[in-house]
Amino acid sequence: MYSSVTHQRKVNQLPCHKPIPSSQVVPSLDFDPSAEDTRKERTGAKSSKDSLSSIERRRRFLGRLSLAMLLVGAGVATWQMGQPLDEEELRARKWTAEDAPKSRWERTKLRFSGIFDTFTEPLWPELLPPPIQGHLYRPYTLLLSVDDLLVTSTWDVRHPCMEQYCLHTN
Repeated sequence: MYSSVTHQRKVNQLPCHKPIPSSQVVPSLDFDPSAEDTRKERTGAKSSKDSLSSIERRRRFLGRLSLAMLLVGAGVATWQMGQPLDEEELRARKWTAEDAPKSRWERTKLRFSGIFDTFTEPLWPELLPPPIQGHLYRPYTLLLSVDDLLVTSTWDVRHPCMEQYCLHTN
């Protein structure tokens, strides 16, 4: 038989649990990146972020050296452009010594803009050859290519107006 005293002893032997708040039982699902940063510890190892390999140091040095040489070359060229105009340059521009620019800055601007004269000025005084005289004279004809501009060589659809225009012009 099962007595009530035995049952009472077993109930008394069970540990009494206090209710636990829910925040301690279930972990939080909130992500807090600042909490992870505080847990990082330094190991004492050197970072490879700030150190460069010998190839990278050499490449950086050669790049800086090339830039310095480029700047020095540009400075020397600018200085040379400011030199006084010689007799040959004066004759090419049809100037006298009094007409030539007096300041170094003006001579530098003049010579620097002269670099681009090859692209902006015509190569010959006459752009077209002189017309043929006599019975072979023909007026000049200007040819323009309008392919893919106004007219296309292939049509996907029939264009009756275009066909009518072509028949009319032929």
